[in-house]
Amino acid sequence: MTNKFEDQIRETYQNKLSLGHVPTFKSYEEQLDYWYGSEWKGLTADMYKATVSTTTTDYIVDVAGPTVTIWAANSPFQTAAWTVLPKTTYDTNSWVVETAEADSTVSGVAKDSGNLPTDTVPTVDRAANGIKVIPSTTSVSTAAQIEGRAGDAPEGDIWPYLKLSKGQNFIRAMDKHLLGDPDTAASNNLESLLRVASSQAEESNDLNAGDADIYGFDRSSGTTFDAYVNRNSGTAANITLTMMDTAFQNIRPYGNPKVILTGLDTLRRLSTLLQSQEIYTTKNVSFNFNGMQTLSGAEAGFEVASYNGVPMLADNNMLQTTISDVLFLNTDDLALQSAIPVTYQETTDPFINNGFKRRGLWLFAGELQCRRFNTQGKITYIK
Repeated sequence: MTNKFEDQIRETYQNKLSLGHVPTFKSYEEQLDYWYGSEWKGLTADMYKATVSTTTTDYIVDVAGPTVTIWAANSPFQTAAWTVLPKTTYDTNSWVVETAEADSTVSGVAKDSGNLPTDTVPTVDRAANGIKVIPSTTSVSTAAQIEGRAGDAPEGDIWPYLKLSKGQNFIRAMDKHLLGDPDTAASNNLESLLRVASSQAEESNDLNAGDADIYGFDRSSGTTFDAYVNRNSGTAANITLTMMDTAFQNIRPYGNPKVILTGLDTLRRLSTLLQSQEIYTTKNVSFNFNGMQTLSGAEAGFEVASYNGVPMLADNNMLQTTISDVLFLNTDDLALQSAIPVTYQETTDPFINNGFKRRGLWLFAGELQCRRFNTQGKITYIK
């Protein structure tokens, strides 16, 4: 039997999800304006409330969606993978992946009688992947809400706390998707950066057949879709600066990494190595939505360690082989494509909820997209 709550949420979104109604967005900002309303950029914790009506009930679409989106952008150490990825609008389920550059040699010709050279083009393949729909629900009984407000203490209402906590956990959970173990297929979850940064050698030595396949590409068939992977022959080795330098040497011919992701444990060891050679530096970084500041009208920034001028961020969800792996990400070739940004709706209708309670739905739809694998890399099996 179909869940009534899900039916009503589906009905609420019907106009916006209909192919006949969803506009083409020029930017992620424009998409957020469509889903959140144009006033969302100036919201505070007590602002932004709208009602979306259906034929049977009203749903409150409130400050939770945009505020949790802003929270994530300003909490990179809790959701680093989610935060550092550029957000773009979902525009296609098939895109071009460049696997080899065009011939870069050119030759002069006779100025009066020279012929045009032979055409050269990069080698490309077409990736394919559909939208991933990620929902999460929460609820609290009417009685619990009333009891929480007893004694004329409105701040005692547990629902705002539960809603915000659930929203933050929702983004943390999707951050876990983005750092999922490459030996487990993404299935209906968001694709993993650790599978993006994989290779034929990793699949043949450390994974099961097909584990590293991504976007319809068969990595077991050759090295065409390889990212740079230092797997230390499958045996944990002490992390060294030489490993870091070698990763840069292998990735930089194709594109410079824009951010390094790892865990707190590995970051601490790297910081110790860097300090011992007096080349440890810190760097102020901030994050944005396609050019919009994370905190409107406020100075926002985070002091992080950097290596070769590239910021290093720690994420608690990073995969640990022994200690946390290290990811080198060129975000020029990566994006979290958003079909529906993080949104929130709730209802108190007892007939829909089949009980006396308030129920909320968090929703995101989109997918991780990579347009070039050889500009990504990782170091794994380290200690």
